Amino acid sequence: MHAPTMTAQEIADLLHMNFRTFQNKLPKLRAEGFPSHLPGTRVWSRRLVTAWLDQRDPAADAPPADFDPVAAARAELEARIGGRAA
Repeated sequence: MHAPTMTAQEIADLLHMNFRTFQNKLPKLRAEGFPSHLPGTRVWSRRLVTAWLDQRDPAADAPPADFDPVAAARAELEARIGGRAA
């Protein structure tokens, strides 16, 4: 289980950038709605950071609109057994 807060370094790691780059980009990120650190601290709410990331690209983890789960399962089964699934 993760702590409810994140440090700047943890956020930088999550965004795949080094600490200095995160610090330099923070004003631009804030202009794009990135949450502020918690009052009186230098840590951020993990929930708010992850919510911000999710709302920026909610479809990132979603299958394509034309995704057919039955066809995908059939194709996977056919690949495993080497023939046509009935």
